[in-house]
Amino acid sequence: LPSDLYRNTDLRLLAATHNQLRGLPQFFHRLVNLHTIELNDNQIAAEFPASIGQLVELRMVIFRNNLLSGTLPPDMKRLSEMRVFDVMNNRGLRGTFPTEVVPSWPKVEYVSTFGTSLTGYVPSLCYEVVQCFKYMFDTHPDLTWAVEGEIPDIVNRTVELAKTAR
Repeated sequence: LPSDLYRNTDLRLLAATHNQLRGLPQFFHRLVNLHTIELNDNQIAAEFPASIGQLVELRMVIFRNNLLSGTLPPDMKRLSEMRVFDVMNNRGLRGTFPTEVVPSWPKVEYVSTFGTSLTGYVPSLCYEVVQCFKYMFDTHPDLTWAVEGEIPDIVNRTVELAKTAR
């Protein structure tokens, strides 16, 4: 990528898939109007950008099939416009996927952490699927849900009530 790419602060889309890129843009955090990053299927060997949470206009982040490493920053929760977050097959990504993103990303359609070493709530529910759609992990905005023993057995209760009503 051009070394002066960061000078274009009006840049909204950065797409360079299948280009054998080896690094992320310099001064990544200056691309404040960016809403889409598609840098998948390259050879990017870099730390996951710690400044990504500053790019609050982001809607789509696709870093799939690269050599990214490091951890995801907790301030990713600031990306409230996020719709697609795909870091699949970046084996060097590790640590906990920030739980705060689930209630903070109300518009998210899917997340993909398949083929990474990420742990936490979302990766634990989605470790065997390539694309983890919102309904698979967003059970309740505050991450509370009833465990199996606490869910009333509405079917059997209805049958019992029907029998006693006769």
